[in-house]
Formats: sequence, C-alpha cells, structure tokens
Amino acid sequence: MLDLAALAANAWLVPLFTALAFVIILVQIWTGRGGRGSAYTAIAGVAASGAYSVVLFLASLGGSAAELSRSPAMSRTMDWLPLGDGYLRFGILVDPLGAATAAMVGIACLMIFIYSSSYMGAEFERYTDPTSGEVDRALGRARYARFFAYVSLFATGMFGFVLASNLVQALLFWEIMGLCSFLLIGFWNFKPSAAQAAKKAFMTTRIGDMGLFIGIMMLFAFLGTTDYASLMRPESLARLQAIGPIDGWLSGMLGYEVYIPLGGVSVAALVALCLFGGSIGKSAQFPLHVWLPDAMEGPTPVSAMIHAATMVSAGVFLIARLYPVFASATVDHPDQISGAMYAVAAIGALTALLAATIGMAQYDIKRVLAFSTISQLGYMVMALGIGAYVAAVFHLLTHAFFKALLFLGSGSVIHGVEHGMHEGHSHGGGQDAGAGHHDRQSGIPGVAAADAHDPQDMRNMGGLAKRMPLTYVTFLAGTLALTGVPVFSGFWSKDEILSDAFHKMGDGHMIALVVWVLGTTAAFVTAFYMARQVFMVFAGPPSTDAAAHAPESAPAMVYPLVVLSVFAILLGLIGVPAAFPVLGPLLGGNPFHHYMGHLLSGGAFETHAFNALPALASVGAAATGWGLGYALYGRRPAAARSRDPLASVIGAPLFRLLNRKYYIDEIYDATFIRGSVAFAKLNAWFDRRAVDGAVNGASWLGSRGASVNGWIDSRIVDGTVTLVAMVSSELSRWMRWLQTGRVQQYLLLAFVGVLIFLAMNVL
Repeated sequence: MLDLAALAANAWLVPLFTALAFVIILVQIWTGRGGRGSAYTAIAGVAASGAYSVVLFLASLGGSAAELSRSPAMSRTMDWLPLGDGYLRFGILVDPLGAATAAMVGIACLMIFIYSSSYMGAEFERYTDPTSGEVDRALGRARYARFFAYVSLFATGMFGFVLASNLVQALLFWEIMGLCSFLLIGFWNFKPSAAQAAKKAFMTTRIGDMGLFIGIMMLFAFLGTTDYASLMRPESLARLQAIGPIDGWLSGMLGYEVYIPLGGVSVAALVALCLFGGSIGKSAQFPLHVWLPDAMEGPTPVSAMIHAATMVSAGVFLIARLYPVFASATVDHPDQISGAMYAVAAIGALTALLAATIGMAQYDIKRVLAFSTISQLGYMVMALGIGAYVAAVFHLLTHAFFKALLFLGSGSVIHGVEHGMHEGHSHGGGQDAGAGHHDRQSGIPGVAAADAHDPQDMRNMGGLAKRMPLTYVTFLAGTLALTGVPVFSGFWSKDEILSDAFHKMGDGHMIALVVWVLGTTAAFVTAFYMARQVFMVFAGPPSTDAAAHAPESAPAMVYPLVVLSVFAILLGLIGVPAAFPVLGPLLGGNPFHHYMGHLLSGGAFETHAFNALPALASVGAAATGWGLGYALYGRRPAAARSRDPLASVIGAPLFRLLNRKYYIDEIYDATFIRGSVAFAKLNAWFDRRAVDGAVNGASWLGSRGASVNGWIDSRIVDGTVTLVAMVSSELSRWMRWLQTGRVQQYLLLAFVGVLIFLAMNVL
C-alpha cells in the first residue's frame, strides 16, 4: 500500500522535475546543443513529474477522502517572506482536488510533449540564412529547443499552481503560466497575427488578474493569511461573512455614513467576485473571452496543452479551490446557492451558449475547437455557480482529455493537409481533387472566401477519413465525448451538471432554471457544430489537392491520440450515478463523488437521486444536433463546403453575425481600444502642450533670467570689482615709491616731514 504521508512530504518533486528539464534545455541552447535532445529532456522531465503525480493520486485513494479534504497532506514548508509576526511559507498541499488535477496534468502533458516532438520537427527546416538562402539548421535546432524549454516551464507553473498551499504561491505559478502562454502563442513571432495574438492574450488576462490580486489582498487584510488551510476554516469564513455589507464596512472605516450603488452586497461576495475576475480572464469567460480564439495562432500542441487542457482550466480550478469563499454564507451546506455564486452561474451559462453559437459559423478547424473550449469552460463555471462542485471538477478532468485529443487531432489534420499541399504541388495536382481551387467563394455576403493555401480552413478539406483513418477514429471519439453521447466520458460529466441544475430548479432557484435551459440548448448547439466539423473535414470527396494527398501522421503524433481517446471513452465511468440502471451499482456507486465531494472547510456535497428526465433531455439535444448536422452537412458534404447551408437556414445576416463573433472584437476595438488610443493621444498632446510647454516656458524664463544675471554680473558686479582692483592697483603703484625698503630714503622722508611740520608751526 502506498504511503501518502511519505509521498506528500516529497511532492515538491512534481514541479521540480519539469523545472530541471527547463534549466537543462536552456544550457543545451546556450551551448549550441539544442535539438532532438531537448525534446527527450522535456519528455523525461514531464514523465517523471507525471509519474509521481499519478502515484500521489493513487495513494490518495487509499484512505478516507473526507479526512484528506479536511486535513490535507502537506510537504515540508519553506519560509519565504517575513510577514508581520510570521512568514509567508511555500509548501505543497495534497487533497483530492489537487491530487486528481495534478495527475490529469501529468498524463495530458506527457502525451502532448510526445506529440510535439514530431509536430514541431518542421522547425529544423523552417528558417533560412538571409544572405545565402540556405536552410539555417542551427537556428532551427535552437528554436525547436526553445519550444520545449517554454512548455517545460509551463508544466512547472501548472504543477506548482494546482499543488500550491497558499494563494500568493498560487499567484506566482499562475503568472508563470501566463508568461509561457504569451511566449508560446507568439512563438512564430515572425507572423504579425501571432505577435498580435500574444499581446492580446497577455493584456486581456491581465485585466482579470488585477481582480484576482485585489481579492488576495482583501483576504489577507480581513483574515491575516493566504494559506488555504487557514482561509477555509469555518471560523475564518464566519469572520469574513460577519463583516457585512460594503456600505457598513466603508462607513466603519471612514467614520461617517457611506452609501454607494450595490452597497448592500456583502464584503464576502465582493471578495469572491474579485477572485472570480482572475477566473474570467484565465478561463476566457465573457466578456474577457476574446483572447482565446486568437491564441490559436500558436502551434497546435500549445493550443492542446495550454488553451484546452490545462491553463484555461486553471481559472475553474481556482474557483473550486476557493469554493468555500464563494459559498461562505452556506458553509455547512455548500451546495446551496448564495452570495457571489449567482454571478458565477450567470456568467458561465451566458458564456456556454454564446461561444457555442459562434462555433456554428467558423471555418478554421482550431477556432471551432477554441469556441468549444470557451463553451465547455462556461459549463464548469456555471456548475460551480449553482453548487454542482463535484460535477464541475468531473467535467474539468474529462474535458481536459477529450479536448486535448481534439486539438491534437486537428493538428494531425493540419499537418496532413500541409503535406498534401507539398505532395500535390510536386505531382501537379490530383484527379480526385474534387472541386479544386477554382470554386472557393463562400457565396455568403460579408463572409470571407476560403484561401486555397490555408491548411486550417475546413472548406479545403474533405475525404480525410480514408486518407487519415487513425486520426479520424480518435477525433471521432473525442467528438462523441464532447457532444455527450452515451457512454463516452463527456456524457457523464456534462449530464451531471445539467442534472444538478434540474434538481435545484425544484428548490425554486431561478438561476438554476436559466442554467439548465441554456446548458441544454448549448448541448444541442455543441452537437450540431461538432457534427458540422466532422462532416466538413472527414466526409465526402476531398475539396482540394491538399486533402486528396494528405497522409496519415507520424506514429509519435498518432499514438498519443490513441492514449487520449481511451480516457475520452472510459474516464467518465468513474462518475456514473449510483442509481443509474445496471452501471451505477456495477461501477461502485459513483466513486468519484465519494472521492471529490468534500471541502477543506469540512463541508460535504450530497448526492441527488438519479432523474432520467434531464438525462433524456441532454441525450435528445445531442441527438437532435447530430441529426441536424447530418442533414445539412453529412448528406452532401462537398456542396456544404462550397456554400454553407446553415446560412440558407438561418439567413445570411444572422450567419454573418455568428461568423463575425457578434462583432464583439469590433465593439471592443471601437470603444476600449480606440478609446485608449485616443486617451493616450490626448495625454501625449497635453504632455507636449501643457507639461512640456510649462517646462519649456520655465526653461525660457530661466534662460532669460540667467542672461540678465549674466549681464549684471559681467557689467556691474564684475565692473565694480574691476574698478576697485584698478584703483587699488594705482594706489599700490604709488605706494610702492614709499615702500622701497631703503633706510636712508625713509630717513630723508622723515627729515622732510619734520621740516614741513616746523615750518607750519613757525608760520
């Protein structure tokens, strides 16, 4: 039996292995030895970290999950920063939430690292010497190694974040992830779109991070600690709740009555909403969701690891970790809706449906999945908002595997189409090229036509099920999991969210009704746009020579898809409801709920009786979405790629609205971006005219004053001094005749003086 205490005491090794890999790769780059060895180093580092995290997770299964939640296993802590009477300490906290998430991160990252070792191989041939025009292999090796240095550092940040023992430590690793996201989105920074996307992601998430930072400072100010174990104690939460409304708190601080809009909201809710700001930014929730689709400019493994499976889930993990703060009004019954949870549920439900509808009208294979990720993150957030904590964490884990699978599958497709382009060019085109390159217009006003040289545009694909069979099968497995088809993993986790919402509707919570309706609608839309993607990419005849010549990807890219597809199919079985016919009792009566259904605060989540109605509604929504997707795209996929039939069904104006993402980016550009630029220009004008004018005026006055002072100094002061000197010189010149030093001359002058004196007396 595994000793959890001993393993947890050394759990700091989990982020250490990937950190060592990062350092070793940097040395390889500095010494000019970067290349394939850097990939092996990164894979070895994440494999060691992943193996330890999995063992740690398995060890956590051996005891009482409730006891482990109330009294988490801790590694040795390290004093880092003097703080008041004590120190801010760094440590590793192991509880069910952290152990399960770390194991997921380790497995998913390992598969993505292996995949990347092949996918990023094009770096060796990508760069040329500007003078000779020959391939610069040294630069290619260095950039290939740099990619693996970045992803190793990111893995360190993610491991450190999920196992952190306090909020400040978590914030440091949170920002490491943000830095790596910026570096990896803009990895191909020679592309202006990639450089812009990196800046957009960095700046947008900083807005949310400011809220997180304010929330952390407020928690420390009110409770005097940032340690999770201390923050989550019932007495700490009671102190936070006892502060009362914002108006009263401000009045007490200022010494007089204060009334502000929404001042009746409790301080505890305000703290939770500030913390939620970090989740809105990191997990791409409305209105800060706009950075994630553009982040697809980075390499596909980055999209799979950072922007699907791990970093974007960190915002959801943050809410789950701090869930007692969000539910501080109902510590003993954390599944009840209270305080800031209403806002969390509303934002999540809106995001889930908003992103899903946008995904219906996108053509870039990765952007469809990006909006799908935003939508699924919305599911998790709205689940936490209605108290469905276990369902949210369950969906976080299952989604990480099937969405990583889908992104890597899309990368395999892109890789194949790119090779097909080169193959088609070298053979002068193919006979089975379908529509060819001559008919690539969208036919929809305001919607861009397909670029025949874009390997990510689904209108350039088709027929890839035959050309790339293993990619197709695994991609289909991930799609079935995402769309909630029984018995794939997404069905169990998504259905549990909707089931919890349906149950709370019976308790009279209007927000639960909103969540259930929007969540079920989003399930239908998700099935539709994913069916659309599958049929456009894999069905029918190929639309271009590139699709006609696309080969299956290399084993190092395909085998990770197979491993991830196993999780996409089977992982959900750990969370089958206990009362589900046959499978429930057979699989242990929902062991995941028993493992995850407890909090650091001591609160526990009750299981609800299985209700077939929300499950049937969810399955019905998914089946309807698949059916409509087949009707529009599956029967005549080649025609659908030529002119999108959805535009005819819903009308070109509405389709254009979805295709342009509700013009939210344009609205932000017209208001916040241009407003900020205009304000900056106004500041620049004020600086030039007012500030610089005042400074230059003062300088001119000083210069003129200095000139007057110089004239006075040279003419009057210096003149007076010169006159005195001249008079003194003349006097001294005459006095020199009297002061010769000759005694006889002095006697003569004395004699003459006596004679003059006598003469004056006589006369």
